Amino acid sequence: MSSSSSWMLGISISPSLWTYMAEIVPILALIILALHWISESNILDLAHFLKGFGKNSIPRTVYAITLVQLSLLAIVPIFSKEETSNCRGSLFVKMMSILSACSSTIIILQGKQGALVALGSLLAGYCMMRLQGIEKHTVSGTAGISILGPLPVLQWSLLAVCLLFASGHWCAFDGLRYGAAFVGFDEFILIPQAILLTIDTFGFSHILSVFGLPLFVAFPSPFNQTEHKSLFPIKLFWIFMVYGLITAITATATILCVTIQRRHLMVWGLFAPKFVFDVVGLILTDLLIFVASIYYFDGVEDRIGNAKLRRLW
Repeated sequence: MSSSSSWMLGISISPSLWTYMAEIVPILALIILALHWISESNILDLAHFLKGFGKNSIPRTVYAITLVQLSLLAIVPIFSKEETSNCRGSLFVKMMSILSACSSTIIILQGKQGALVALGSLLAGYCMMRLQGIEKHTVSGTAGISILGPLPVLQWSLLAVCLLFASGHWCAFDGLRYGAAFVGFDEFILIPQAILLTIDTFGFSHILSVFGLPLFVAFPSPFNQTEHKSLFPIKLFWIFMVYGLITAITATATILCVTIQRRHLMVWGLFAPKFVFDVVGLILTDLLIFVASIYYFDGVEDRIGNAKLRRLW
């Protein structure tokens, strides 16, 4: 008798099915992105066919795929409680799933530069992970380390700031890319346009950065294979806490600067927009950390507890 909720509801969910969907759907989204870029260029004769069809249909299809992926990531864990002893691998799969679900919409809103920014962020993250693994091995002299220092999280936060400017934004109201709000839409609708503009502005610097934080824990490295699985929740909590603290300190420093320079001639043109962006970024970061904590911590403690019970039994 199965104890999962999917058995109680009479729903049979095959893990391999969701694995295939997680692999195929992002590839499908990338193919649609390529068609969208072809429709905006003069490459091949296919562009003439796609110019009229792909202007609104292709972006909306990408948005729909993103919503379907996010819905599956939220619903599937409710009906399917997977028990695995490989907490690192499970965490890595969950991280890649949420990043692939969000990245397609962010890239299409960014335009042709979105793919380059995404590639740059991947390369930067990979280099940071490799350097962190080498540093662990050099300092400790043994495989595995129990404490993660705040320096990698600080570097990740600086990378997020760089991604904000690399994606064509700056801390000013005229730095908002208002055209991104109309990708896939010809008419003005307040809620969809506001959501798209928010995703375009804070996509790389906040959304992907927060959900990519578990990379420090889940990244497979030959230097951290002997870590005990009970350390994963502690490390996740530590990473999210340090990242939120760094963001809060940055916003606090901005508030102090605005307070000191409140009578400055350029207070409304320079300091006030920076204050607004940092405060909105702080609120968004806290919300994303809350959502990411629910997403990543769901089932981690259960798997660790079940493994301990099986050993005791």
